[in-house]
Amino acid sequence: MKVAIVGVSGAVGQEFLRVLDERNFPLDELVLFGSKRSAGTIYTFRGKQIEVKLLQHNDDFKGVDIAFTSAGAGTSTSSKTSFKSVFSEWNALSVKERIYTNL
Repeated sequence: MKVAIVGVSGAVGQEFLRVLDERNFPLDELVLFGSKRSAGTIYTFRGKQIEVKLLQHNDDFKGVDIAFTSAGAGTSTSSKTSFKSVFSEWNALSVKERIYTNL
């Protein structure tokens, strides 16, 4: 399963990373997205280094099965229609900014 996190550098994005790892969420590939400021940042997840990609409307979402989204206000506003169209274009399920602690 290919999973994406949009807004990975923020507090909620970091929580997504932590919970995915802690719960041993089954995934084959993790793609990280962020703003211009966050793009290029490297995060380590399960021993692999993953570079944050700039969030934009292109083929980067191709094959994403689930997208966890928590982009900052500026990114969310400028990408609002883009999120919806990208997720529907690539048939991805978007899980928005909800952390359930008793799973």
